[in-house]
Amino acid sequence: MLLNYITGAFSFYRNSSSHRDIELDFVSAFDRIAVASDLIKAIEDAEANV
Repeated sequence: MLLNYITGAFSFYRNSSSHRDIELDFVSAFDRIAVASDLIKAIEDAEANV
């Protein structure tokens, strides 16, 4: 389940911006950082429960 969440988020953000420069407003940039932070917390929680 966690792997699907990570894979989907990575694919969504990577495909939209990895090969070109994009302009992001503050809110869009903040949203992306929040998603990345959520993913890191989920990974850390999963590692702690192993």
